[in-house]
This record gives sequence, C-alpha cells and structure tokens, in this order.
Amino acid sequence: MFKLKSIRLKVIILPLILTFISIIMIITINLHSETNLPSEGWSREIQIPLLTSNSKPLFYGNEDGYQIYAYSEQGITHLTVDNSVKISNESIIDVKVPPFKPFWTEGQNVVFINDNQLILSNGQSEQSLFENVDGLAVHKDLILFWHKNKLYQVSTKDFSVTSLWETEHPIESIVINQNSPSSFLVVTTPDASHFQFNLYQVNTTGALQISPLYTLTEYTGETVKDFKFVANDQKINIIYTTYSVKQGNVIDRAYFTQMNLDQLDQEAVFQQIEIHTDSRFTIKNPKYIHLYQYNDETNILFSALSFITPKKSGVNIYEAAYRNGKWVAEKRSKTTNMSVQPIWLNKDNILWLDYIANKEYQLMGTSTDPVTIKESQAIHSADVANAISDALLSLSVSLIVIFNALVWLIPSTIFIVTLLFFDINKVEKNTPWVKHTAIFIYLLTQLLMMGKIFNNHFANIAPPYFIFPYNFIIIPILIGGLSYLIVGYGKGHDWDSIKEVIYYIGVNIWIVTIFLGPYIL
Repeated sequence: MFKLKSIRLKVIILPLILTFISIIMIITINLHSETNLPSEGWSREIQIPLLTSNSKPLFYGNEDGYQIYAYSEQGITHLTVDNSVKISNESIIDVKVPPFKPFWTEGQNVVFINDNQLILSNGQSEQSLFENVDGLAVHKDLILFWHKNKLYQVSTKDFSVTSLWETEHPIESIVINQNSPSSFLVVTTPDASHFQFNLYQVNTTGALQISPLYTLTEYTGETVKDFKFVANDQKINIIYTTYSVKQGNVIDRAYFTQMNLDQLDQEAVFQQIEIHTDSRFTIKNPKYIHLYQYNDETNILFSALSFITPKKSGVNIYEAAYRNGKWVAEKRSKTTNMSVQPIWLNKDNILWLDYIANKEYQLMGTSTDPVTIKESQAIHSADVANAISDALLSLSVSLIVIFNALVWLIPSTIFIVTLLFFDINKVEKNTPWVKHTAIFIYLLTQLLMMGKIFNNHFANIAPPYFIFPYNFIIIPILIGGLSYLIVGYGKGHDWDSIKEVIYYIGVNIWIVTIFLGPYIL
C-alpha cells in the first residue's frame, strides 16, 4: 500500500513543483509590472486626500506652493502642495458652489454662478454681483463673465463689475491665457453652425486690442465641444475638440493650430491631432486636454486608453510635446481607475482625477522628485493582491491551451491506433521504438504548430526570458527534454509504452500550459 502511494506521489510531485514555480514566477512578473514607473523619471501615482466631482480644480502657484481649490459636499476643499506633490496645508472654505461649474477664490471670497446669478460669498454672507449670467472664465488675476454678447470683468480686489466689450454675435466661450491674463480667446456664434475666434489683448495703455482669427464651421454629425488657448510673446496656440456618434460609439477628435502674433492676418490652419507614443501606436482621440506652454514649447496633457500592464488596460494620463510639427507623448499615470482632468503644475509635477465610484473622483499626482519616485515604488498590499489575482486569472485562462493542444495529439494517436490494428504485438511487448516514435511524432507536430503561439501578441506580453531568436524552436525542445526527464523519474516500473506516452504528453502539455499559457491568450 505504501509503495503504491509512493509511486502515485512520484507521478505528480515534479509537475506540482513546476506549477508552484510557475505561479511564483508569474506573481513576481506581475508585481514588477505593478510597481513599474509610468515613464522613466516620473513617480507612480500619489494619492492626495481630496474627493471631488468630475470638474477640473482651480489652481494657482505662489510663494507657498500650489493652491488647489476643488468642489466638495462640505464646501470648497483647499490644499497647498509643494514641489513633490505633498500636502503642506489643508482646509475647507465654507461656501457651497454648484458642481461642474467654474468658480474663483483666493482663499476667502468666492465668486461663482448660481441660478444664472453671479454670486460673491465669504461663507458668512452672499451678494449678487450680476443677474442673467451665461458663463464665467477665471484666472488668478482675472475674472470674466458674459451675458449674450456683452463681456464684463469683476475686479479681484473690490469685486466691482465693469463692462468690457460688446461683441457683434453672442458669446459661446471665453478661454483666458494661463501664462498671462493680458490675453484671452473669445468664441462667438454668428449662427448655429459657425464659431468665430477672436483674440483679445490688453495693450500697454490698458485698452483692448481685438484680432479676428478664424471662423469654424460645425458640420452635421460632428459637434464642437470645447476650446483651449495659450499664448506667449511670440505665438498663440488654439485647440478645439469635437465628438460624434457612430454606431453607438462616441468618437472624440481634437484640432490644433499655431499662429505667430505678428502674422494674425493670415488664416489659421487647423489639423487633427495625432499623437505618437513610445509604444509605437498613434492616439487619435485624446480626451480632457490641458494645453500649456513651457520654455516656448507647446504641450498638452490628455486622457487616453492604454495598457497599464502587458495584459491590463485603462484610461491614463499622457503628456505630449509639439516638436517639428509632430506630437510625441509619454505616459504619466498607470492607475486601474479612469484618469481624467489633468493639471500641469510645473515641469516636475502633474495632477489629475481618478474615478472612484458614485460620481466621486480622487485627486492624484505624479512627480519627478527622486525621493517621491523611490517612495512610490514601495510594494503595498494592494500591489501584492493585484499581482496574485492577475496570476490566478491568467493561469485559469491558460487552461484553454489544453483543449487547443489536443490537435498535437492527432498524428501520434493515429500512429498508435494503426499499430494496434496491424501489429499489436509491437505495442504489447513494449518495443522501445514505438514509444520513441509516438513521442517524436507528437513533438514534431507541436514544433510545426508552435509558430502560431509565438506570435506578436506573445512577444508583447511575455517576459524577456521567453523572447529570443528561434524561441519557437528552442523552447519546445527544452520543454520536450524536461518532460522526458520527468517521465523517467515519475513512471512506474510496470508501465507499458502507451502509459509512458500518455504520461509524457500530459506532462508536456501541462508545462506548456503553466509556463506559456498565461502569455498565449
């Protein structure tokens, strides 16, 4: 009885050890993927304790750091973050503002729109500054609002209202230049299908200088959604975004133009944004675009669907630079949650919002600070849990390989059945060449079909030690040799040729399943 149990144990012990080794290897690979940086020199995501709605927080930079103001159910959450995206101050401004709408604050007074009224509140009292307000645009040093075709300014000191201009057509949108409030883009609507872009600049005497730039036509089926604008002393940059619905799918597009300030009389030429990444694929549908300039270079932050790990994808944040007429992007986040509303604080720090649940979004960040990068790569329990669950999922899915591998059995099965019909003595007498020939036919069939397994998909997601020249030949041969050694150790002394062949093929398919299967499907 003991001897029988010992033989049974020998049959399964080495396959069990290999299964354990495979699981450890897959978990280790997954854990490495979890802790990988989004791009070289940028930290993993840093969670900032702020929950808000899906609207971009208001942010200013000053000598104390970066002031972040965001909507919350308690009021306006105010955070001060430093150059490593760490919080140095946190408070709540006791003013309830409507979600998804812009507001202005310097930390005490708040200007916002409620029921088409422009409201000034300090938490203790409210004052209506203007009625029948259509829209609001804000900057640290500038508050603009409009009603139909009339443009107004609110003083950031005494909150008095001044009429700035009356446009020919109704105002659709205003975008203030974040580099300097001395210029802003005013978009008007001459009719239902056209948008007129006008550049407003404050000259040295304080008067407004207006330059018509471009008339955009909105075509049927493609709706204009948003406008972006930034400028420096030499150039202006404009982006407008659109969406369309085809066969139930929403398609987002973005169009970009760059103009010299001394050549504004020339007609703008917009081109659809196509963004090239380090993964050799092109992004044509960027969302939640944040346009900015740094060192005379035009850049955007945006959301796009991409791979987080070789087998998991998500909506992540990218940063793209406009160089030599082409957009080139690098990834800045790799969270599993949907990442939206990116904010560029400076060249070393970026923020965004991650969708959590029930219309709540978590403020996240990334930094180039070396200490922050090192801290972000620490392994947490969530990383281990994700690595284990992904490993078990990939192994369970890889079991499908067993069914696909049945095709490899057909030629050797035909060989053995033929012998059983025409020369059964060769099988019953355990003639060695029968076993070796059946195994050889099986391995040859496997070798011929392995090319379909070692395809581009396998090359993209498999670990580096499986990727080398002629791997589709070398790996099957190595697995075949390992299977032969396992059979030599685990077979019983009274086994016939058919048992050995069946055991060999079973071990071989199992090794392929646990080591290659997670990267085949």
